[in-house]
Amino acid sequence: MELMEQNELCNRLSISCFYFSAFDEPWKDSSNVYGSENHFGLFTVNGEAKYALWDKVDNNTLNGLGRNGVKVNKTFDGNMDDLLKTVKVPYINDLGEN
Repeated sequence: MELMEQNELCNRLSISCFYFSAFDEPWKDSSNVYGSENHFGLFTVNGEAKYALWDKVDNNTLNGLGRNGVKVNKTFDGNMDDLLKTVKVPYINDLGEN
């Protein structure tokens, strides 16, 4: 469905429609490497599927999709150990203080 068709359908049904990018957008918060916009998407800037979509890559749901002519692959080449090496553990105050 084209964008104009979507807008017409939403208007006809009197509903609101919100558009968002499925890709990370690091240029929106470039001064903050941990900013949410930098990591918000389901895909990296390069079009790699993040963990939440790895099963979709495996079962070919994303076949035919890509970015800049490159087919969708998994982040970390699908290696869970490599992914877990990048996970930041939240700070825990073990002194019981606020």
